Amino acid sequence: MKLQIRLTLVALGMMLLFASTFWLTWSLSGGREVMRPPPRGELCRRVARQSSQIFQEGGWEALQSALHFSLFPNRASALYLASGEQRAHWGSRLVAEPELLRETLQRGALEKFTWSGMEIWARVDGQQGPVAVVRIVMSPHNHEDQRWQYAYLMFTSGSVAALVSLGGGLLASRAIARPISELVEATRALARSDFHHRIAPRGWGEVRELADSFNLMADHLEKTVTSLTEAKEKAEGSEASRRQFLADVSHNLRTPLAAVLGWTEALQDGLTPGEEHIHLSNIRDETMYVARNVQRLTDWSRWEGQAPQLRLEPFPVSEPLMECLQSLEDAAQKKGMSMELLGLEDEPFVRADRIRLRELFQLLLENAIHHNEPGQNLKVQFTREGGRLRATVSDKGPGLPEELRDDLECRVGGGLGLAIAVRLAAAHGGCLELLPGPGTSLSFTLECISFD
Repeated sequence: MKLQIRLTLVALGMMLLFASTFWLTWSLSGGREVMRPPPRGELCRRVARQSSQIFQEGGWEALQSALHFSLFPNRASALYLASGEQRAHWGSRLVAEPELLRETLQRGALEKFTWSGMEIWARVDGQQGPVAVVRIVMSPHNHEDQRWQYAYLMFTSGSVAALVSLGGGLLASRAIARPISELVEATRALARSDFHHRIAPRGWGEVRELADSFNLMADHLEKTVTSLTEAKEKAEGSEASRRQFLADVSHNLRTPLAAVLGWTEALQDGLTPGEEHIHLSNIRDETMYVARNVQRLTDWSRWEGQAPQLRLEPFPVSEPLMECLQSLEDAAQKKGMSMELLGLEDEPFVRADRIRLRELFQLLLENAIHHNEPGQNLKVQFTREGGRLRATVSDKGPGLPEELRDDLECRVGGGLGLAIAVRLAAAHGGCLELLPGPGTSLSFTLECISFD
């Protein structure tokens, strides 16, 4: 599942957790309906006392008249007999509530709070005992304490829900941020030349894949640094060679590592919400770029004193070329470049190392794509020369720098790519040549075989 979808689901989960916790707290605290038995206040006791006194002194007519002429400020009122029958009502018709009626007869008085206001249920006592129940619905503006009570319940429920949601959010954010924090720390360790640091793969797909790529890069770096250190100790190189070597390492490793560090810190700090998947894709591309350059540094150090070891076999020359073109298709499309292939009509076969030949094509075509302006046309042409097949990669760009025309193996300005290509071409029995003319045309030969 994509990182962006996971983050969206976490946000929705926190919203649902807040809403459900608020509702549960509100319900358990009695927010929907607040009921308190008497005695509570002077008003409740006064209603019961005065109603009983009026009934004892004047009977039913006096009590009904007092209620009718609003002895107590109200929106509606009702008079129930002790048997439960409604004797009279004034204002809005009230729905009978037998349970509250029975409870009032037992307790003597009862207050009920609802959203519409406060109700007073008061028992009317005659000479022989309870005879009726008076029900008065008070207006809300007469009972500010009810609104304060509901405000208190709202505040309490909201506070509990916020605390629970905050705790859940902290746990979820820790689960998401922990792998990225480990990646940031590992990248900083790598920037401090601590090549032994590794990341335990955990978390979701993109981050786990990123951790695996980082560990692969760290393994290559550790092996490369070890090999280069041994090669450096054995070498007789001069100060200029040492500076050149350091420049190559810095050029091929420092810039992409700095980019990886910047993107991972941006992910950790949440500076670009909604673009996490883009940064993860960029980090992966830069990691694989570093891994490729580390492998080339490894090859260079291993071939300093000896030629590359080849595994020769017959195969069509188009196979490694097509594999190379497929891997470079996205890079060529981004720059709007086209590719022209010539001389493959009769499917020439060569005897060479398939993997090393693909790498040779990769180096030459990557160099051509990188150093040419967008929209250029690249050409790969094959021609037979006796028992060998000549392959030429050409473009119409600005051409190679002057320092590379006389020495293609020079690493200054051209990186390690051309230097490794020279050695791969030599290992196959030929040499990498710079042909005259506009643009850049690099050519090498391979052993050609026929099945006639």
